[in-house]
Amino acid sequence: MGKFFRRLTAALLLVGMVFLGLAWGTETVCGAQAGPSSWATVEVERARELGLLPAELLDDYTKPVTRREFSTLVVRLARVWGEEGKTTPLEERGLHPEHYRFTDTGNPDVLLCAALGIVEGIGGGLFAPDAPIKRQEAAKMLWAAADALTLVTVDEYQTSTAFRGYAASEMPHVFEDGVEIRSWARSKAYWTYRWGIMTGVGGNRFDPEGTYTREQSMVTMLRLYHLNGRAQEVRTVPPPEHYPLGAYEYGNVEGWMDSNLERHPVSLLGTVYPTDAPYGIVVDSIGVGSTTMRLVDRAGNTLLTDLYGSGGSFRNIRLHGELVQVDLRSPYGSVVQAVVDMASGRIRTNTTLEGVAGSLKEPPACRIVWKNGTYTLQDSNGRTLSKSYQEALMHVGGDLYAGWVENGRYEFLRCDGTGAARVLRTETAYQGLHVHSREGGGLYALQTGPVSMVVFDAWGDTVGNISFQEPVYLQGFLNGILVVDTQARLERRYHLPAGKQLPF
Repeated sequence: MGKFFRRLTAALLLVGMVFLGLAWGTETVCGAQAGPSSWATVEVERARELGLLPAELLDDYTKPVTRREFSTLVVRLARVWGEEGKTTPLEERGLHPEHYRFTDTGNPDVLLCAALGIVEGIGGGLFAPDAPIKRQEAAKMLWAAADALTLVTVDEYQTSTAFRGYAASEMPHVFEDGVEIRSWARSKAYWTYRWGIMTGVGGNRFDPEGTYTREQSMVTMLRLYHLNGRAQEVRTVPPPEHYPLGAYEYGNVEGWMDSNLERHPVSLLGTVYPTDAPYGIVVDSIGVGSTTMRLVDRAGNTLLTDLYGSGGSFRNIRLHGELVQVDLRSPYGSVVQAVVDMASGRIRTNTTLEGVAGSLKEPPACRIVWKNGTYTLQDSNGRTLSKSYQEALMHVGGDLYAGWVENGRYEFLRCDGTGAARVLRTETAYQGLHVHSREGGGLYALQTGPVSMVVFDAWGDTVGNISFQEPVYLQGFLNGILVVDTQARLERRYHLPAGKQLPF
């Protein structure tokens, strides 16, 4: 009966909107957008038909959704699932929302979400109900809703891969802005990405600190609704991601595993890596002065075959978006290097990517200065931002620096140039400081002993403390997964950043 009256109310509301000239569309009335954006119209309408949308949110669709409003959407989803028999109704769960207290809100939907373990406060007894929800907060809540209300997360770990105990959603995705994802949201961001619920904002960016609009929230609620029992209707699930097996950094690719933990031959996609890049590199041979490689597209077709009579074979290739630098295998007249703009076809001879695009890396925000036998961090104006280090101070990557303390111990600092550097953590490095961050998606890995290593993020939070049964060498990251070699047998092993070994 409640479902009937809810849909009747929504229908009457829609009739009223049409009568007032405010029906679905993108026209604006009195400065507010009357209908959802064109990209969201179909899914928002479907969510409304299913009863997932409360009437008070059916306007200002591009307005940032608040923490309270997002809680209301989650509770509405839970009630619809309960009515359809897809979850235990909230009234039958033995919840006690009255046991939860926030000094700034008594909203029943917020308290229900708190009782379900889907939301938390921001500290000091506050919930901040009217604060815009951030994208990484939304990812955590969406995951928590599925975990609390469905069997999706349980079923996935048992049946969605070829190996029990593993899940595709655990496999990392290297976002361009992954360094900004907090440790408490990282696995949830991977989960929402893998299921196509939140796939980013374009340009392979997740924008974790960005706000989330009402219409974005409505669309993701619909996708989560379908995931519980009708996962095939989540149309935005990205294709499986691929991770190289073997010594990829040395050109010896033995094969690929994908994010479903299925193994593929080396011929898959040529050796395009990463798989969302428009071009990749195939290494045909490797050796001193005899390395040969080819540029390929996503289908594995060799490109630039007519460039200077090279047949598409070069001694080195570097990629930067649509720009490709090739080093010729032998002198072709006076041309030794060339940079090709794949979009326009323009060729620049005897130059490098840096010569065409400028520095490919942004300069660090803080600079290391040596003076009077000590090292410090300073900003561009010469203002000192850190304490002095006598032995060494090194730039690890991004805003992260490491200062030697004693006996192989280093302080890791974050310095963004806007204020004093902050010491995040202190670690002991094994056999010298070798911090791996390239292709880590915003994570840092450090070997701390012959059988131990630590993975942490840009805030110093621990992502994984990993122990091994035998001595290993940490090789670094490949597309977000950790690669180690055993010291005795030189066997290659693969681990998730949190520590779980992958079965290859």
